[in-house]
Amino acid sequence: MYYIDRESLTKNSNAGFSLGLAALLAVFLLLVFSHAPGMTKGKVVGHEFGTAAMIGPLRVPLVRPVYLKAGESLRFEYTATVRSGHLVLNSYFGRNIMEALTADPDAPALSLGVTQDGATRFTAPRSGYYLFWPTIRATGGYRRDCREPYKAFWRALVHEATDCATYNVSYSIRWH
Repeated sequence: MYYIDRESLTKNSNAGFSLGLAALLAVFLLLVFSHAPGMTKGKVVGHEFGTAAMIGPLRVPLVRPVYLKAGESLRFEYTATVRSGHLVLNSYFGRNIMEALTADPDAPALSLGVTQDGATRFTAPRSGYYLFWPTIRATGGYRRDCREPYKAFWRALVHEATDCATYNVSYSIRWH
């Protein structure tokens, strides 16, 4: 039989707190060191799969707003596997960080409808903060005849035909 010692429980009760504090400290240091010279200005890695009626993103954004002067440019290096759908990297502009976080998207910095690797440049039309965020669009847009979105999602998962527009995109985008 297994017995729990009450004293050992109270000694280890701070273990979860210290583990959470260590994780928070690691994230904080990652954010601080990402601003060091020579470090990437942003990176997004993800795989998104689903139908137009049902969302299923698996995204790991390491995104932060970037300050650019008018005429200054960023180089985007990307790798995308587009099985169906369309990948768009939207840019959001603001004079300060809060405006960039709450702004409507400007012109896309990158738009892909096929599988490819490459690099491109984004030149800032005005001085301010820019935030870059990926968006996936389903092939064919939303269809009103998509009557059973959950069933269509599972059919798309096993590569069967569905009456819903689908997307299946894996990507890695880095800018500096």
